[in-house]
Amino acid sequence: MGSKRFVMLTTNYFDCSSVSKTIKQRSYRGVGSTAIGVATTLMATAAEAASLGAHSLGDYESPGSHRLFTSSFLSNQVLQYDQTTDTYLGVFGEANTADSGLMGPDGLTFGPDGNLYVSSFGSNEILRYDGITGEFLGLFGEASQPDSGLTTPVGLTFGSDGNLYVSSFGSNEVLQYDGTTGAFLGIFGEASNTGSGLTSPDNLVFGSDGHLYVTSFGTSEVLRYDGITGAFLGVFGEASNADSGLDTPTGLRFGLDGNLYVNSYVGDAILQYDGMTGEFLGTFASAADSPLNGPVNLVFGPEGDLYVSSSNLLNQGDEELTNQVLKFDGITGLFETVVLDAVNSEGELFIPAGLTFSPNTTVPEPSLSWGISALAVLIISRKFWRKGK
Repeated sequence: MGSKRFVMLTTNYFDCSSVSKTIKQRSYRGVGSTAIGVATTLMATAAEAASLGAHSLGDYESPGSHRLFTSSFLSNQVLQYDQTTDTYLGVFGEANTADSGLMGPDGLTFGPDGNLYVSSFGSNEILRYDGITGEFLGLFGEASQPDSGLTTPVGLTFGSDGNLYVSSFGSNEVLQYDGTTGAFLGIFGEASNTGSGLTSPDNLVFGSDGHLYVTSFGTSEVLRYDGITGAFLGVFGEASNADSGLDTPTGLRFGLDGNLYVNSYVGDAILQYDGMTGEFLGTFASAADSPLNGPVNLVFGPEGDLYVSSSNLLNQGDEELTNQVLKFDGITGLFETVVLDAVNSEGELFIPAGLTFSPNTTVPEPSLSWGISALAVLIISRKFWRKGK
């Protein structure tokens, strides 16, 4: 693979000087072409999208509804979609810049309290919203850069201990917070660059073995850590570029079959690994058989289908820009449909990132079909690289 450069494309949404500094600090794996200028051509569209109305979950709640949430990275919003009725529901409450200061929303997860937690990549914070109304509940405790060193957060998930774990993309660490108060509990064990070579951690998920799995975006690996101590357990099987062609991994999830599914961002593919050994089982879905183009995050839905956020912003070349949430058969990997795009979201979907389903939605756990105890969810701008030569 040719040289690449990490490029921040949020010039018109975040402070320009800080963006420039971030670009300089976070360039690695060679020197490639800078593509910041493309962001300036996107400002008008994002501004228009951000001005549209917001809705709460309660406005549309109905028995048996399956509500999908996605973070729209460059329009600074969290959007809703009713999977049951195939209806776009608009912005979720106050989850937008104007009402809560949300900038570059990425990871999404509902907490044990039923509220929605969002990683605000551009403001280095974890923000919390009422899980029903979308009302802004404020910064979550010390989950910010001044209080805990949190830098450009991406993935976030609650552990079986009730605490919140966040991938701090810019500081190469996984940080831990008290799940009730938000008090900073420190770096999680050896989940750092100095402790295990973790570089630009993207997303993270707990496996049925209780261990924490993290995509190391900068080294193209999935790393595993003891779920209690944070001790480094090594690269997970063949989940690496050398062993399976995994290229700049982003989202990852365990499926109903107990296997691990990982987005290979530059590879435009979803790769599948044995959930116990890490053995590479092959390509589950790819651009060859679907519109998949720069997969960012993924989540299994209530009926077992796989939903993937996809955008080719820095890999687009001569292609048109794609902003889509796609659905695949969760067993065969066959492409089914485009769930959301710029058209059916009324122009509001602009670089989809995090994905999660509402807590009233029952999503089957891997243990139901795997037969063992399970503990078991969701950029672009943060990870935009150009394919060099």
